[in-house]
Amino acid sequence: MMSPQDAIRKWWHKTVGGWLLEIQPMKVPTDNGKRREVVRLWMVDRQGDETCIYAEPADLLPKVGDQVWWQDGKIYFDGDHKTEYLRKVGDSFSP
Repeated sequence: MMSPQDAIRKWWHKTVGGWLLEIQPMKVPTDNGKRREVVRLWMVDRQGDETCIYAEPADLLPKVGDQVWWQDGKIYFDGDHKTEYLRKVGDSFSP
């Protein structure tokens, strides 16, 4: 049987994320020509690479400096393990 520490380690390696540098509400075009409201999260990972993701707007959002990670269309932040999350919109991209 796997120890709790090994289970967390295994789960952590399946996620992608980093530390939040900027959070910006914006509107992005959709396939049908309309615009969708999202929140852009810009972060830096453990290797110093920067990446962005879009999230659906929500009342509870991470703050600059929070640790942010995502898996299976869900975005977690600031030490929260699977209780509160944001919905990811689309794929990650380079800023």
